[in-house]
Parts: sequence; C-alpha cells; structure tokens
Amino acid sequence: MTQATVKILGTDKIVHGRHGETYFDWIAREGVYGQARDVVAYCLAIGSDSICLDLGANIGFTSLVMAALCPKGHVYAFEPGRANFANLRRTMTDSHVLNCTPINMAVSDHVGVATFREWGPNGYLSATDLGDGSDADRSISVEVTTVDAWVSRAGITSLAFMKIDVEGEELAAIEGARTTIARFKPSSLIEFYTAPHKIAPTKL
Repeated sequence: MTQATVKILGTDKIVHGRHGETYFDWIAREGVYGQARDVVAYCLAIGSDSICLDLGANIGFTSLVMAALCPKGHVYAFEPGRANFANLRRTMTDSHVLNCTPINMAVSDHVGVATFREWGPNGYLSATDLGDGSDADRSISVEVTTVDAWVSRAGITSLAFMKIDVEGEELAAIEGARTTIARFKPSSLIEFYTAPHKIAPTKL
C-alpha cells in the first residue's frame, strides 16, 4: 500500500492505493485527477447541496470529485473489495473529507450475499459471468444490496447524481434502482463493462 498527493479540482488530496496498479500509478505520476473531459458530467449535475451515490468507488478518485462539488451535500461511496475499501476509507480520512461515507457493499438487483472475485484493482460479482474466475487473485463473500433497498433503509429524501462503474453488474444495479430513479430522476454517469469473451452488446 502507498499514498500519493493528487490535485482534485484544484485542491491537494491524499489518495491511497497500490504501486503496480496502472490506474493508481498513472494518476499518482500525473499528480492531478479531474481534467475537464473527466469531470464535466459531474460539474453539470452536482450542486453544492446534492446527495450523490458512487457505485463502484474503487479507491475514491470520483468520490473526491463529487464531495468537492457538494460541500453542503453528501456522497455515499459503495465499494465491496477489501483492499479498495480500506484505501477508500484512508483516502477520505487523510484528505479530511467529511461529506463522504464509504460503504463496504456491492450493488446489484438483489439483497443478500454473493461471491466477489478480486482481480488487481478491480473485482467482479460471480453473477456477472465473467469467466470461471480462475484468474482472480482471490474470491470473498460480500454483502449485496439494491439501491432501492439501501435508499429506503437510509431514509434518503433526495438524490441528484449516481455514478455506476460496477464491472459488468451495471444492468443489475440499474434494475435494483428502478424505484429510486423513478422517484428522484437523478442524473447518472454509467460505465458499461464487457469482458473480452462477451463481445455481444446487452440491450437495456
């Protein structure tokens, strides 16, 4: 584990990660995250008092951007991976970010427990069918929720923005957020993942 000072929207933040992981090493070397092309969607959708969900927060780069844009609001950052979650918490603590709550859960279309395959800086729920898992660093059991179930339990009364980057579980995460999306109509930024052996597009 290591750390780097990275400029987020003009402010230095401490980000924790692991050397040897391309994503962390590249941003640590550049010393900045949040070029205009990377954060324009966040800047357009997030206001100073917005409530935001970061689904698949990894080590916290996008959570830091959201938190900076909503100083009077709050970010709930979901990350099921053990190492990434530990780094996410360290990042928020050492960067003195008080308006972001890290949550060690996966998001899908059901509530329960599932197998999570950790592979480098990424991870996949077994339900995503991304191969036999033989190349995973390790498999762990993780708690799974839906956005709808969590929003109801947490008593969320507004939602301005969702970022969804859940490595193949995107459609399931959206399915589990139907009521929330219909109720709050949040702006959403979604990264769709397709494993190399799954080249056929999936219909929304």
